[in-house]
Amino acid sequence: MKYISIMFIFMVFTAGYSQKLGRHTLEEWQTIIDTTWGEGLSTATKLDYFDEAWNTIDNYYAGFQNLDIDWDAMKETYRPEVEAGVSRGRFAAIMTYMSWALLETHAIILDSGVSWETTLDPGIPLFLTGQPGRATHFGAALSPLADSSLLVIKVLPDHPLGLVPGDVIVGYNGKSWKDLYKEILQAQLPLSHTGNPVSTKKAQTHNYLINAGMNWHLFDTLDVIKYTSGETVHYPTNLLAGQKGFIWANEQLPVPGVPWPAVNQGDNIRFNRELGDFISWGIIENTQIGYIYLLSTSKDLQPDLGLKFSSAIDSMMNYYATTGLIIDLRLNIGGNISMPASGLAMLFNSYIKTAAFSRRCGDHFDMCPDNSVPIDILDIKGDPNTFYDRPIAVLIGPGSQSMGDFLPLMMKFHPMVRLFGKPSAGAFSKLDGNFQHLPDKINWWFAYTDGNSFLLSDPDNYLTHTELPVDEEVWLTQEDVAKGEDTVVKRAMEWIQNLSYAHDVAVDKSYVKPVSGIAEIAAEVENPNDHNLSVLAYISLDDTTIIDSIYLAENGDIWSAPWTTEEENIYQVSVKTDDPDAGTSRTIPNVSRLTSSGPVVIDSIYVTGTDTIPNPGDPYIKYELFLKNEGAVKTIKNVTINPVFLDPCTQQAGLSLPVFGDIAPGETKKGSRSLGINFEDSCQGGPITFALEIKSDDFIFWTDTFQVDVVSGLENDKSVLPKVYALHQNYPNPFNPSTTISYQLPMISDVNLTIYNILGQKVITLVDKRQPAGSYEVKWDASQFSSGVYLYSLRAGDYRDMKKLVLLK
Repeated sequence: MKYISIMFIFMVFTAGYSQKLGRHTLEEWQTIIDTTWGEGLSTATKLDYFDEAWNTIDNYYAGFQNLDIDWDAMKETYRPEVEAGVSRGRFAAIMTYMSWALLETHAIILDSGVSWETTLDPGIPLFLTGQPGRATHFGAALSPLADSSLLVIKVLPDHPLGLVPGDVIVGYNGKSWKDLYKEILQAQLPLSHTGNPVSTKKAQTHNYLINAGMNWHLFDTLDVIKYTSGETVHYPTNLLAGQKGFIWANEQLPVPGVPWPAVNQGDNIRFNRELGDFISWGIIENTQIGYIYLLSTSKDLQPDLGLKFSSAIDSMMNYYATTGLIIDLRLNIGGNISMPASGLAMLFNSYIKTAAFSRRCGDHFDMCPDNSVPIDILDIKGDPNTFYDRPIAVLIGPGSQSMGDFLPLMMKFHPMVRLFGKPSAGAFSKLDGNFQHLPDKINWWFAYTDGNSFLLSDPDNYLTHTELPVDEEVWLTQEDVAKGEDTVVKRAMEWIQNLSYAHDVAVDKSYVKPVSGIAEIAAEVENPNDHNLSVLAYISLDDTTIIDSIYLAENGDIWSAPWTTEEENIYQVSVKTDDPDAGTSRTIPNVSRLTSSGPVVIDSIYVTGTDTIPNPGDPYIKYELFLKNEGAVKTIKNVTINPVFLDPCTQQAGLSLPVFGDIAPGETKKGSRSLGINFEDSCQGGPITFALEIKSDDFIFWTDTFQVDVVSGLENDKSVLPKVYALHQNYPNPFNPSTTISYQLPMISDVNLTIYNILGQKVITLVDKRQPAGSYEVKWDASQFSSGVYLYSLRAGDYRDMKKLVLLK
């Protein structure tokens, strides 16, 4: 009965209405285009605009590589037509199609009065394409299925056509959309860029398809296969006239437990760049998988975006006990290349050079180094002291463009990354920085790319117009969408939850004495499906020179093996997990280091100045430090230190730390500057112990301690109390079998200090009582517990903090 009633509505509303694509020849379309916008600018002015745009691209456009185009033929075809006189609508079409032929996200030429400001009444000859920001004109968001029909994935409430997620848009007027859009392109209706163009033909086809609903104004009837009944229903499109209500046309569905970015809404929002907030993150419901939506990398659109991205990564690594991470870039409009740098540095543990830019310096294909950007702008400046060694699923698609292309390209260098979705937009280029190259020409927008990129490993091949391949091509399915589930996310979660791999690799000693010393290499191993695994540790002198390898032996979740060496050197440890049952292999490189050189120890320490014994409340006491390399063979390179303030009444004074440079065997060397220490009034009389972490090339290999006597004089004033809550890093860490955790309370508080395992399960509660203000130390004897990574959490009043500790036996 529903089908019959809809057909009755169709007959009523379409009486006398004859706007059908099939009834228009190319000449008829051109007449409609000419009459819709009138004559426009004079012919001389149109020629001036055409010549300026064509010549600029001919001289400076840097994306001709991998592009099948005859740019001279564009001029030979279109300029005589413009010179003979064309309407405003036709001229707008010529310019947009000329830029569209460049197949480039950063190349746009358009008359905004035609393309962006025309009201889309029924019959208006304007073709909407690009990655849409909002789909208010249609009231529903679409995504292509394998047969190029369009799946309704999101829809506004009370949609005029009664569309629901799971319905399928076939086409219009009895003809499939995959054929209709080609006829529209042949007729050269002016283009309205609802979002930026894309840079590969595959991504461009995707965008033509998802805009099926946004072009209802060109047709009489919309052909829909209803999900619930399987019937094909022909809706009159004039029911959509006046359609209102903001709907974000991204091809992503909500993930339980993860908040959407707080995007702007309203009829004034047209483009993705106007969304407002471009990032959000959370933990997927009923899992320990972290999730990050990142919609842009533009600090111009959101100044704190880089800080928020770093905060998201930091929280996933150091606050939540995540077992995997999903970074969703399926809609990412690009922006600043440097924005994600600090977040990426936390995920990686080594410096990786990825790609670089060239720019035009001659004919279409002559390229030179691009000095307008730093040569290392696409380098991943990984931190050797941090590394995310769990699975990372990166989700991409045709909506990943510009920096949305580069970010997954860079992420592919991470050994735990797998790409899911569809290939990205292929826009491995950069905007020349100016979006309006036709000065004093009202309504005209013009932009182009002046830089193309290449992998440093393959400098002869440019990347723009090429696909970034995904490891697993997967997209939204009808069955999942009808249930409100995101197919791509589901598959990424399945991969994370079923992957076998080693993580939290650690060595019980960062320094092992040659010949007599033994280091225990250990790793936690995930084996969710009880497969037959092998775990192999590689020991190397650098990134390529492997000198030894040993299989780790299984002992529950911890796999380990002893290792020793006869020489002085610094070594890197990598671990490879082979799962022959699943046919997978994962190697996490350089995840731990150890040395048989040195050790480097404190030789002596002197106070500068006349007062050699500090008093409580003394600010900025300066200490000269001397370090000695007790090794016999190896010079220790780039020696620096980290002081560890074990007593909370002391803290570092000043920002600079001593630097020692290279220390030869047997050499004692003074630091480049003094170490400043503040002693608060709460420091008690007697010696205070400090630890010194000693590093080579920014990696901690040795630890030594020194003591400072503090004169008490009269009894210290114990009324001087901490001003803030704080939870300090345990010491030592890693430890065996005990470690000390310190914290401070500025007021009387209900305190809970609890240890959890890496799965978030409670292991032991160390403190659970009300305590007065003050500084506290708690010792945890973990002799009855197995090796592994643990978390310790402090709750005091409204204060919450959590840190990681490592037990190595």
